[in-house]
Amino acid sequence: MSKAQIYLLLTIKTASLLQKENVKAPLKFISISFLITLYKHGIIQNFIKLGSVFFSKQPNILIYLRYFFTNSTVKNLKIISKPSLYLHLCFRDVCLIHDKKHTLFISTSKGILTNLECKLKKLGGIVLFKC
Repeated sequence: MSKAQIYLLLTIKTASLLQKENVKAPLKFISISFLITLYKHGIIQNFIKLGSVFFSKQPNILIYLRYFFTNSTVKNLKIISKPSLYLHLCFRDVCLIHDKKHTLFISTSKGILTNLECKLKKLGGIVLFKC
């Protein structure tokens, strides 16, 4: 997990704790596929690219946050792997996880998947964060 992805997750968590509707982040190191994964699993509501590469030196992304009855969906977000310490899980270890309250996001060779998708595809990888 890169520092930019960690910064993005912390920015989203801080903005949601402050009950903001949206947050703006630079598109410098953030991959669109990471944002698509967050959108697909209900962490964020939507995201829009602001500005153009030709008119702006650094384009930004506007991320709309998701709330459920005024409660944040990322209130319990916890980053597990850091750039200095990675937690690797093989398929056997992923199968031993029976936590239904939290979802683990795992970086695999097929992209960023949840623990349930890893069980279905029989994959292991690096645990990024739980939500």
